[in-house]
Amino acid sequence: MITRASEAITHGRVTKAGTHVTFIAAGSSPSRPKFLEASCPLVAGSIALLGLLADVLFNGAALGVNASVWVGALIGVYVVTARRNGRVIGRLSAGMLVASFGLSMMVAWRAAWALQALALVTSLSLLLLALVAERDTRARRVSISGLFRAFLRGVLVTAQGAVLLPGAMPWHALLGDAKRREFRGIGRALLIAAPLFLIFGALFVAADAVLEAWIRDSLTFNLAAVQRHVAWLLGGAAVAAGVIWCGMAPEESTPAGPRLADERRLRALEMGVVLGSLAALFAVFVAIQVQYLFGGEAHVQSSTGLTYAQYARRGFFELVAVAALLLPVLLLADWARTRDWRSRATFRVLATLLVLLLLAVMTSAFQRLRIYVDAFGLTVTRFYAASFLAWLGAVFGWLLWSLLRDRRDEFIAGAVLTALLALVVVAAANPHGTIASTNLARAEQGRDFDVPHAVGLSPDATPTLIDGIDVLPQQDACELATALLEGSDSTDEDLRSWNWGRVEAERAIEANRDRLAVACR
Repeated sequence: MITRASEAITHGRVTKAGTHVTFIAAGSSPSRPKFLEASCPLVAGSIALLGLLADVLFNGAALGVNASVWVGALIGVYVVTARRNGRVIGRLSAGMLVASFGLSMMVAWRAAWALQALALVTSLSLLLLALVAERDTRARRVSISGLFRAFLRGVLVTAQGAVLLPGAMPWHALLGDAKRREFRGIGRALLIAAPLFLIFGALFVAADAVLEAWIRDSLTFNLAAVQRHVAWLLGGAAVAAGVIWCGMAPEESTPAGPRLADERRLRALEMGVVLGSLAALFAVFVAIQVQYLFGGEAHVQSSTGLTYAQYARRGFFELVAVAALLLPVLLLADWARTRDWRSRATFRVLATLLVLLLLAVMTSAFQRLRIYVDAFGLTVTRFYAASFLAWLGAVFGWLLWSLLRDRRDEFIAGAVLTALLALVVVAAANPHGTIASTNLARAEQGRDFDVPHAVGLSPDATPTLIDGIDVLPQQDACELATALLEGSDSTDEDLRSWNWGRVEAERAIEANRDRLAVACR
């Protein structure tokens, strides 16, 4: 018996000893073996309730306050399960749980779908990390590889719980012997009553046309709607089971990251060749940018035959990719180098040079964007790309500060924190409202205004569009006003999808309905 139990612990199974069911996590010793049996009604009820809640909140509804309610419910179930199981939630896990709920509230703040999706994904990612974070882990000492391993471990443990928890449940604990005898009696009675009910029911239906029509209408159901309900119920229950499983699982140490043998590490000379060649390439590009992009429109036209806007149109997104790729290159180089003073000095000098050159490249990218927006207007893609580039600038500044102070271990905590702050700043800036105001300002200067693009913006842009509709030509103003009024009439008021941006848009339209109605006259 002891040998079998040891094998079960090794393989992460659920073992039975007599009438008891014991939860065992993979690679861990059992924690509170009788927890599931003592709390079976609570666990089963939580899974069923969260499955029903997912269907009620999301089935046929747009994203809004429902996302915050769902994330808050998951966090609440996890905290209750962990505390009842005697598991201590560390400060890092608690902070990530609070941040997860805070980010989920952004879904009810802004109506831009891309921002909503990004906020929700980030919120759920923080929740996953909080589920598996070690109690004594310090945010300043989290490595990049450790962060990714913890995230993957959270995904795997949650998926494992969704599959294994139903089988680990001691379902017999839900009912005593008396209740089980009572249910067996009810089952026998139903088996006897069913054929009698069907026989007499068929006779009554054959005897009356009204009853036949009522039965036929009552039994008609939408199979697609039933499938959606089942999918949301099962999906919500599976997620709840995974979260509860994490609350019951014994705390495990995160495995150590990959290590590189000393003889395979890059020496100072090799580091100088790799990063030095990149620095030379960056320097050549920056020199060209200084000569052409910052040299004025006349110089560009005389040298390339292109207009200033045509020259700036090419390369913005490529330069964003350059900035994004340099970060992992520097981090990988720092990890792969030898630990002697020459290698450290070489890396610091070349990394600093590359970061300074990259700042010039990013300045070139922003200059290209400014020229391009001035000529063709601001779009959603350009706004988010510029925001991402600005965040990368902050991350590179933090990387440089960490390297110069020889505190590389603190880099990932600062990068994650700046990412969360950047997300909040972007939401506060109201991306679609900023896009609308920028393009309206161009229209006021006599530039073209893309009405279909403006109509495709989220309700976050509606108040700005209404305020600036008078600067548009009559035809554009009429087309925009008609689209706003029609969109308002077709809005489905659903409490589950409540969103501040949509509420503000409806208020703006109602307050200016007469003004919009006369825009076509």
